[in-house]
Amino acid sequence: ITDRGVKIVRGGREEVWDRFDTIAVALGVKPRDDRWESLRGRVPEFYVIGDAAIPGRGADAIRQGSEAGRRI
Repeated sequence: ITDRGVKIVRGGREEVWDRFDTIAVALGVKPRDDRWESLRGRVPEFYVIGDAAIPGRGADAIRQGSEAGRRI
């Protein structure tokens, strides 16, 4: 995530996607503090949910995601 948008690499080519007001990052079932901690302070709202916050059940992650979505 950059000041211009989201930088991705697809097929060996770098692209910048812009015009987002919300970005959801899903990184799997293991906490990855190294990934999301770098975003703190760079975006106006930031929510860590599911196993990234604390290991739990899938239903808990869904509820947390729903609550975060309503706040957005």
